[in-house]
Amino acid sequence: DADRSSTSCALEQQNDEQLDDLESRIHTLRQISEDINSEVSDSNKLLGGMDSQFDKARGMLKGTMGRLNVMVQQGGPKRLCHLVAAVVVIFLLMWLVSRQLHPADLTLSEAASEPSSDT
Repeated sequence: DADRSSTSCALEQQNDEQLDDLESRIHTLRQISEDINSEVSDSNKLLGGMDSQFDKARGMLKGTMGRLNVMVQQGGPKRLCHLVAAVVVIFLLMWLVSRQLHPADLTLSEAASEPSSDT
């Protein structure tokens, strides 16, 4: 009978240890699921904001395209050529200004052609 009670005591202790381990794992899983829920909520808010920004941009682009179509129809091909030329000139000016503000680093071929100062 003493053997049975010691075995029973040992089994209860094992059960208690396993219950504590299970409780710890459940707590960890709950924390992970709460973190995931928080991350999903933040992502949904971000996506909602992006959606409204895209809708605004779509509306602006639609209005711009409408005005561009009216302008092209009123002015004919000559006005379209002027518009394309203006866009090209603006692009080139922006490119030149960006090159002046941010000069390109030496390329590998330029660096290889420079004399070495290791002497």
